[in-house]
Amino acid sequence: MFSHVTAGSNDMAKSKAFYDGVTKPLGLVLHMEFPDGMGYGPKGGRPQLWIVRPLDKQTATVGNGITIGLEADTRAAVDAAHAAGVAAGGKDEGKPGLRTHYHPNYYGAYVRDPEGNKVCIVCHKPALGVSFHSFRGVRTHASVQGVLAAGLNQLSETQRVSIGPWDRLRFSECSRRP
Repeated sequence: MFSHVTAGSNDMAKSKAFYDGVTKPLGLVLHMEFPDGMGYGPKGGRPQLWIVRPLDKQTATVGNGITIGLEADTRAAVDAAHAAGVAAGGKDEGKPGLRTHYHPNYYGAYVRDPEGNKVCIVCHKPALGVSFHSFRGVRTHASVQGVLAAGLNQLSETQRVSIGPWDRLRFSECSRRP
């Protein structure tokens, strides 16, 4: 969808400590580093997240309304990346948790980097313990939406919901989260 994201920095050492910590739980690595910038991306891929001193040599400032969104594979990775960011000098802007006003599985956290750029770490996947099984059942998707709207983290016992003539969504071992 995107080629790259660039955020400005006035202190490369602080930014490196912050982004090294945040990107590690997300499986991202430092691909390039030079005195005025660094680039992170997926292992085996290319740098897509750039932290640089502004090319115009002016002071880096925060763009109002700009958010750098980094995707995590698991909710645990969201927790770890948020904790690493705060430990590296970032400012907590929203502890990890569900934000169902975006969608039922949006599990995110927000932190400001040392320059004040807003960083979102988000997992769009259901909580662990969700699996699909073959089933001949009700041909409706509304029942799944109702359960998901209630929040997967609210489920404490195995529940089954049919989503079509061949699939059934089984929620098991989903524990209640604060």
